[in-house]
Amino acid sequence: MGQTKENLTERPMTLAEQLSDLIGRAYMRGSLEAAKWLDPVSDRVREKDIPDWLRRQGLDRKVFNRLKREGRIKPFKASAALNTPNYYSAAEMFAAFDDYSRASMSLNTQETERMREGLERERRLPC
Repeated sequence: MGQTKENLTERPMTLAEQLSDLIGRAYMRGSLEAAKWLDPVSDRVREKDIPDWLRRQGLDRKVFNRLKREGRIKPFKASAALNTPNYYSAAEMFAAFDDYSRASMSLNTQETERMREGLERERRLPC
């Protein structure tokens, strides 16, 4: 995630904390998809409200912009009128953030494995 003033002083998340965060997001994603199925209006977030919504959910604006550029989060209009604002699906945004965090967690795990293998190789080398 992006570096904000608050994040600079925080310690990096452990693997257990990352897993806990991932499970929590998956739960939220499922509940939002259920809410969308039961009440489609509750799933919409107006483009103007995105910064506040992201802050309340603890999500990073830079990651949102990246996912939007990549086409993993797409705006839609509620009607065909000219001045209708863009909306985003909360379930789609949680799904995209969930996939992003899973991919970055996988990369962190791969980097850790490579570092561990390198350290083991160094230990085996004669001095």
